[in-house]
Amino acid sequence: MSANPQHRSRPLIVTFSVILLTIGMTVRFMHVFSGAHVDKPIVYLFLAVLVGVPYLIIWFIFLGKNWARWVFLIVFGMALCSLSFRVQQLLSLPAQEILAYSAQLLLCLIAAGALLSSTSVEWFRGKKNDT
Repeated sequence: MSANPQHRSRPLIVTFSVILLTIGMTVRFMHVFSGAHVDKPIVYLFLAVLVGVPYLIIWFIFLGKNWARWVFLIVFGMALCSLSFRVQQLLSLPAQEILAYSAQLLLCLIAAGALLSSTSVEWFRGKKNDT
């Protein structure tokens, strides 16, 4: 039994982050798959892994795994850093692709901020003690 019961219940801000990440990934994957031309069976396996890994990370964040939170934050941080080098390339894309990318970026940015909030950080750190 834990001395501090608030560590057991998931903060609303973590749930909110997970919802935003799920929506962002779903928007992006729907856009990618709508333009995918699959002609070889091995491509299905590749696409399943491509889709599965981010959702698995999101699921582990939902479960309170601090390492998953850090994986997301590091990968997202690297993507933000690379964005400055890719602005010209992104602006040359069709408007629909820019919109899908921007929506995902905004949702992930809000989710990252929420996952870095003091409430989230305390809950993820407290999860180490609650096995």
